[in-house]
Amino acid sequence: MKFIITENKRYQLAYKILDKILDGLIRKDFDLNTDSVYSNQQVVFQNDKGDIIMRWSESNGNLYVSSEVESELSILSLSDMEVNRLIHNWFTDRIKLEPYDIYFTPPDSLDWDDMGVGGLSDYF
Repeated sequence: MKFIITENKRYQLAYKILDKILDGLIRKDFDLNTDSVYSNQQVVFQNDKGDIIMRWSESNGNLYVSSEVESELSILSLSDMEVNRLIHNWFTDRIKLEPYDIYFTPPDSLDWDDMGVGGLSDYF
């Protein structure tokens, strides 16, 4: 059986997939520069196991996304450029932060402070 899905419908399905992922995540906002006049706002999204799935950093404006999110979207056969644009638009629309650039990283590599979300608890 063959299905024809329009481009608009693919994007709608991708938004639904991303919304479902977001619904299962916990958002944590904090500032890494608590002792400075300059802020370094961080927004972290973690799953129920404590793994960081997405991380936005004010210092460079980048959004770092676990490659697991990208693999969830693979069913829609989107190009890399489409996935980047789609996640950029979705994140801007849903989270109200506009990322400068998006980077996909291997799972478990978003804890670049090596503190885990638990180690960042002083910031929450």
